[in-house]
Amino acid sequence: SFLAYREVRATMLAHGDDKPIWMTELSWLTTRAVCAAGVWAGQKPEGVSDSQQATFLRQAYHCLAQDPYVQVALWFPVQDEGGVLSGLVRASGSHKPSFAAMRSYMRKGDKLREPCGSFTGPSIRVATPGARQGYEGPLPIHVHVASSQGVWRLTLLIDGRLIRHFGGHTYPRSLDAAMTWFGARRISRGAHKLTFLAYDREHNRSKVSVAIYHGRRHARRSHRTAVAHHADVKHSPGAMYHLY
Repeated sequence: SFLAYREVRATMLAHGDDKPIWMTELSWLTTRAVCAAGVWAGQKPEGVSDSQQATFLRQAYHCLAQDPYVQVALWFPVQDEGGVLSGLVRASGSHKPSFAAMRSYMRKGDKLREPCGSFTGPSIRVATPGARQGYEGPLPIHVHVASSQGVWRLTLLIDGRLIRHFGGHTYPRSLDAAMTWFGARRISRGAHKLTFLAYDREHNRSKVSVAIYHGRRHARRSHRTAVAHHADVKHSPGAMYHLY
């Protein structure tokens, strides 16, 4: 969400406004408390750890250094004040790791070389069903999703209609989704498109689609043709589908 300032800039430019941006209060709370208000009340942490605050400080100023239209970015407050625990210095006067991070940035400049944010969705591997697979009755589905950002959700669709969601708010690095879809018996016979939408913790999305066929696609072929076809095909336990 920190990089939302780039969306602010894009909106300004779209309306002919080329003024620079000044950030007058930039910081992360260091607390183990849970959000007490808003849509995430009682569900998400209100702050970060001391070490995370230092990491985010370095990353924030690394990104800002690449965008000269942000002329000022003030960390506030310098020292914790009452319930505002986002300072570089604790109320007792002791330094947090972020104090050293800020001092290093001020003396040596930006030393990071990493990209600003992750915008690539999770990887998706569809084990079953295979591409252009024909079926009768319930359809087994098995999908593996992975992301270094943490997997938020996997959504299954048939011809654009929702089947079900997998995932929640635990954000594992990998998610194995397996089910037997009994509703597959009720869709019309013929070709259909099964789509998998995977989202990471930052809601970056990946999409994979697999063509399936309700019914026996090759039921009218002769036995000799079917045997010849079987001999030419190399079967594998799963298939990897590229993102698009």
